[in-house]
Amino acid sequence: MSRRLSSLVALASLCSFAPGLSAQAATQVLIDSRKVADPEFERTEIWAEAGRMRVDVAGGKHSIIYSVDQGIVWALDHERGSVLKLDRSTASGVASALVDVESGLRARTSELPPEARAAAESLLDSTFGPESTGPARAFAVRSTDQVGKVRGIDCRVRELWVDAQREARFCEATLSAAALPPDALAPVRALAVFARDISGLLPDRLRSDGLAALDLFDRVEGVPLEIDLYEGESLVREAIVREVRQGEPPAGAFVVPPEYSSDIAIRVRERLGGP
Repeated sequence: MSRRLSSLVALASLCSFAPGLSAQAATQVLIDSRKVADPEFERTEIWAEAGRMRVDVAGGKHSIIYSVDQGIVWALDHERGSVLKLDRSTASGVASALVDVESGLRARTSELPPEARAAAESLLDSTFGPESTGPARAFAVRSTDQVGKVRGIDCRVRELWVDAQREARFCEATLSAAALPPDALAPVRALAVFARDISGLLPDRLRSDGLAALDLFDRVEGVPLEIDLYEGESLVREAIVREVRQGEPPAGAFVVPPEYSSDIAIRVRERLGGP
């Protein structure tokens, strides 16, 4: 199953898992990130609490709101004044439909001549993601002998390896060093899993290097403060966690503005030709 398809299935599973989060104060995370070639950082702001979560990306131009109780995701485009809604049943139905569509198309490519088959498989890979036939990827966090200090907070340098490839290098602080209670990051870690699982469903304009940095939060025990992301041996992105604190989210943070129109341009059912 391709990475995009597995993300759809994982999203449906997460909608039923997330209600188990314990009740606690909201946690705010501010992440500044950029591609190494970009001169300026882009701000990602996160508010997460048991039952609901919000992520503002691209300097606040776009937002993602997730309601645990309703099992619904809203992707907001503030410049266009539009919203894309994705619910639990849609995620499950889309996952099932896409699995069937991809399986059928890949089966038919086996009947094509070699040149045409290669071209068809390349097109399918670009549409659905590469077909995964190997074992699940192995994630490992490795310690180094280096220490650092970010915004006056002591941290230790660690690395995230996937299979035999380094994907990230980061400076991790303990929760106590970051002045956070033991359960402060529980909703943020749930959001990290959620953000990773829905990334393949989101329009390109909602993707964010800040979300890529957020991925580390559910893989470590402490707080990653500075993060370098790699592709192969090349450093491609960097992120700085500017602030992690508990507090009261802004009024209306988890509410979709009533005047926003439904974004029907990317309705999945229409793409698949369904009802």
